Amino acid sequence: MNNKKYQITKVENTRSGSSTDHIFVDSREELIDHLENKGILSIDIYRYAPFDDSQHCMDSKISIQNITGDIFQKLITKQDWQPFIVPCRQSPYPGIPKNKMIEETYLPFKESQISKYFSNIKHVDYFKKSAKKYEIWKNNSKLKNADFKEIRQIEKDERFWITQTFIQIFEQIDLKKVKIDLKNILVKAFGEIPPIDFTSWDEALKVKNSDDFVLKFEENIPSPKIYKEYLSNNLQKRQIIPYIIESGRKADGNFRKNLEGPTNVDALIINTCNGFNIFIEAKVLSDISYDVSYDVIRNQIARNIDVMLTDNKEHYKGYRFKEDDARLKMDSEKSLFILITPRIFKENTHSRFYGYKIESYKNLPLTLMADLPHRGDIQPSAWKEISERISWLTWSDVHEINHKCCPWVN
Repeated sequence: MNNKKYQITKVENTRSGSSTDHIFVDSREELIDHLENKGILSIDIYRYAPFDDSQHCMDSKISIQNITGDIFQKLITKQDWQPFIVPCRQSPYPGIPKNKMIEETYLPFKESQISKYFSNIKHVDYFKKSAKKYEIWKNNSKLKNADFKEIRQIEKDERFWITQTFIQIFEQIDLKKVKIDLKNILVKAFGEIPPIDFTSWDEALKVKNSDDFVLKFEENIPSPKIYKEYLSNNLQKRQIIPYIIESGRKADGNFRKNLEGPTNVDALIINTCNGFNIFIEAKVLSDISYDVSYDVIRNQIARNIDVMLTDNKEHYKGYRFKEDDARLKMDSEKSLFILITPRIFKENTHSRFYGYKIESYKNLPLTLMADLPHRGDIQPSAWKEISERISWLTWSDVHEINHKCCPWVN
């Protein structure tokens, strides 16, 4: 039973007829929020005549922002002439007024839309603070260039770029359009035939409903136990600074087993129906890191791939994960890795360290094996197949697939 105070009837006209639904809300603001999230931009309000079943229009083409308290009161008041609403203008995306957006260009979403894709609310606070600084610049053209690095940080912030891009895809109201965009991205990255155990991308993306697709940003994935054991036994071969080596020791003189923390994945997409998942690393101007605290040789791409190749069902035993956590549904044999960067760096491959590494891993797969020396569980012959699960896309590639993604790259 729904515990909301008010029930409002909604009738939608389709090619096959009309369908009736009910909206349950506690307030006018909640009604407007519901309509925004459904992409309904304006409505007609009708009322049932008590005797002849005909419909009489009360108000036509009302912007949902113009639903006043009086109109809301009419909709919720029980009477013989009970009003109902009919959407008359809809969008494939949620309708969001500018005053509710975090930032009009770089993050044109409501706080509630963004927060559901993050496990920690601190990320939303980060976006709001950065957007507020950017607003100061937009409203004050006299600011000195010296202030631009901090106040216009949003323009080169990969957290904004990756979040705007994939929320734009996942917030589409029609699940079919979400799947079409994802399929086109995968075809662009890997070709028509998946390099993993699916006959087609349609099979990989097959879900029962939209909740089966999980998108998470800044998600932590525990470091593989096999690597932590390796590093503990080989720290003096992977680090050269004495004080760092010493800080890795326990009181008994042995090296700690937890020398690497979780890997932070910029974006993680999981199909909870079949275990298919995509690790996405985002870059704007920065390069990949070429080391971690206790390992001066371990680069960021190799680290992501190492986590991607780990059997998570066994790996997560002992971690405090909820039983329904989507990360437990990931299948390491159905994992892909995509690096997304500006096109200029793909056209100038060797201007960044990641250009060398992606080129090396794709063309000489055994170099990836060399960068993951602890993976004795993987046969040398398997690294070529693994290399085919790695790809490099650009923000422009994604923008060409969906023009609402990264509109500034144009």
